[in-house]
Amino acid sequence: MANQIFELNEQKLQALGLEGTKTHFGHTHKLSLCSFNDGYTVSCNYCNQIIRDPVPAYCCISCEFFVHICCEEIPEKVDQIEHPFHRQHCLHITPLSKGKSRDCKACTKSIRGVSLSCSSCSFDLHVSCIRSIVVYNIKQRDSDEIVTTGYRYSSQRALKHKGHKHGLFYFSDKSLSSFMQCEFCCKQFEGSNFYRCVDCDVNFHVECIPLPRVVKNDKAHQHPLLLLSSLQLVYDSEKYCCDICRERGTARHHVYYCDDCKFIAHVECVLNEEI
Repeated sequence: MANQIFELNEQKLQALGLEGTKTHFGHTHKLSLCSFNDGYTVSCNYCNQIIRDPVPAYCCISCEFFVHICCEEIPEKVDQIEHPFHRQHCLHITPLSKGKSRDCKACTKSIRGVSLSCSSCSFDLHVSCIRSIVVYNIKQRDSDEIVTTGYRYSSQRALKHKGHKHGLFYFSDKSLSSFMQCEFCCKQFEGSNFYRCVDCDVNFHVECIPLPRVVKNDKAHQHPLLLLSSLQLVYDSEKYCCDICRERGTARHHVYYCDDCKFIAHVECVLNEEI
């Protein structure tokens, strides 16, 4: 079957053949896999982020409904999701009716299409905001199988701080830091990484917390560990493996480091007690 061309707002979309057509529980019509012309952008109905050429996305032309492939991939038969941002209750997949939206607790932006929700707490997350580094658990309705995936922003461990009742998570999203401000000093982050309490919607500079510059934690490592604002100062790679939890981390984030042993660890793994 030849690829079909659709018109939308005087712009052309190209459906990528029959094999790209599918149904999804978050929308009533069939979705076609579409590519976009240069310079033409639309927003994903799940995460509200721009879908950029040349990455294809699933589309319903009649409803002007668009969704990233990665946002669409969350399985339909999910009964509950355990996520470190909201440990007190499980999150449930909640399709939103057309024209309805909710605010994401992680990124504060609008959710349209499908929300991951806790009805008890009015807590909602984008599908896309639970993907990438941090592992969370998905419990399938019809089995005991646990599906693991990741979170987009931070380590799955929260930093415990005596100045705040909830755990703080490390965020490195520049689009968020450009408009959020620190609860302690009231200054904006201006592109720098920061700690965030998702429950309370408050944020803190790393320097305002502050993190100890040098830590001696015999349970973690035999030598004192130095705080680095980025592992890339001493490490020529985008990713690293934490020597405490053995999970991957991003080299541009804050870490604790031992130069003698080349020991690397997440801040939250080293500071496992309240600071």
